[in-house]
Amino acid sequence: MFNRTKNFLAILRVVFSWFYAIPSRLNRYGATLNRLEHRVDTLYQLTLLDRMHPALANSILRLPDAFSHHLSITDPDALARNARAALALRRAKTDMLLDIAKAAKLLPMTQRTALYREALDQADPYSRELAAWQLARLLFMHGLDDAPLMFLLEETLAVEGKSDTLPERQQMQAMRIALLTIHGDTARASSHLERHLSAHGHAALYLFPPAAWLAHTHGERGPSLSAPALVYENMRKNREETPLQAFLQGKSIALVGNGPQEAGRGRGGEIDAHDEVVRINHPVTGGKYGADYGTKTTIWCKNGVKPHSYSAFPSARYLLLPNNCERYPATWGQSRALARTIRKQGRRIIAPSRADMQNLLRDLGVDYCSAGLLAAALLRRLAPSFTADDVYGMSCAEDGPDSYRDASQLHYFDETPAHADAYESHSLGLERAAFTRLFA
Repeated sequence: MFNRTKNFLAILRVVFSWFYAIPSRLNRYGATLNRLEHRVDTLYQLTLLDRMHPALANSILRLPDAFSHHLSITDPDALARNARAALALRRAKTDMLLDIAKAAKLLPMTQRTALYREALDQADPYSRELAAWQLARLLFMHGLDDAPLMFLLEETLAVEGKSDTLPERQQMQAMRIALLTIHGDTARASSHLERHLSAHGHAALYLFPPAAWLAHTHGERGPSLSAPALVYENMRKNREETPLQAFLQGKSIALVGNGPQEAGRGRGGEIDAHDEVVRINHPVTGGKYGADYGTKTTIWCKNGVKPHSYSAFPSARYLLLPNNCERYPATWGQSRALARTIRKQGRRIIAPSRADMQNLLRDLGVDYCSAGLLAAALLRRLAPSFTADDVYGMSCAEDGPDSYRDASQLHYFDETPAHADAYESHSLGLERAAFTRLFA
């Protein structure tokens, strides 16, 4: 597959060379093709290393074990130094294999999973748990079927772990508890929780709000559990009651993106005249931008996995998180910030389940898209009166380039242009087509 893709890219480069009458544009396309061809070529060579150069591959895979044979047994200090070096070497080898899979982030999910599994198969006993954790994390966040994930967790955790991979094992144990909790299997989740608490206390539970919530319901208390437990309880309650749908009924809604399209149009008053105004991520409101983008915010939609503050826009009653944080290993700071905005600002967190998000993506006809387009799809489902005329400042809603790399400005408030690769995972052309289908 990689070889065919590489050959196809080479053909594309030849075709582009025939039309070298527009040098600047072709240079941009040529650079993009070069980067993509290099990535595919690297993936192809590294993933087939064992077949192309079996002796070299065998040497690389055996390097940490071979190094361990030279550990000194007479000098304790030398032993400690060499042991640390051997551990670093084992981890470096695992990182190299996993980097192959990470570099393939633009490939379809099934192909990415296959690369992670190949890295897992090649890992030695010391580093296998590190590779298993990386694959489990990918499946937990993005996988469509949780059965392979549960099998991987059970298979990995059934084997006695190494002391140097204890953090990864704790995280996989907490992930298993969270996964069972999400699926409503509270009996098995509680059983695993009791064993985890007995062996590791609260370690790693805070990374997974469902696991922290279950521990909290079992009477466990502590600063590392209270914040994520409150966040998950808020998410569960609002998902079951669907309060946002009732809140939007019969109201006019404006969805305001951060694209530069509204600059100079003077439609800020028109935006603020809507009953509810939804804003995306971290825009700048008021001041010199108010005339074009308005100042009102009643619903705030943001990428929940980015480490931003959650205290902005205090007038927003609802916090919409399209990227469901129950499926993302959270940080303590993120959970604490979300808990603070729930307690102090009385916000309700709306985080659709992964099944709901996959349904939205399927309806849009894309595998991945921006938070703004997801918000548009969700509002379209919750409020049938919401139309394309209620969308402001979104690049996918108007004619323009098919790539963010070709856009002269990404956000209306950018003082300096964003890096060219900042939105390389977004296809503006595909999002524009999806937006057209959404409101057809």
